[in-house]
Amino acid sequence: MNTTTRKCVLLIFFITVLSTAQLIAQKYGTERARIDYAKKNIAYGLRSENNGVVESVLILVAKLKMSHPPENIANLLSIVDSLSTSGESGVLRYKAYIISNICADPAWFAEEDLLHMPTPDQFFVAAARRLENKMLGISSR
Repeated sequence: MNTTTRKCVLLIFFITVLSTAQLIAQKYGTERARIDYAKKNIAYGLRSENNGVVESVLILVAKLKMSHPPENIANLLSIVDSLSTSGESGVLRYKAYIISNICADPAWFAEEDLLHMPTPDQFFVAAARRLENKMLGISSR
């Protein structure tokens, strides 16, 4: 799939999500309901046949865990772990591996301020750099 097609698919996906935001806010007024709804949709996105969608949704898994560390996302992590070993492409497997590590220690990765990275590429580059520093013991933590 070429880059333009991938971007179009992602744009359509995010426009759909944004267009239903008001309905979701009305239907899922409590934080618990919103988190449960998000987890359900993230699981759906992780099972997409479009690698671009899966890669984008992987970031949502990490952000959910960094924003709500006590949240039980075992079912999502099971899918992520499966993607890290049997994903369709090497890029997808590597990104899933990074997300698995973020979810294992979300507070450590939150120090890099990954929650506010403007693009998915910047998110994964910063996360990979943070993971490399952790593995090499470069960080003070």
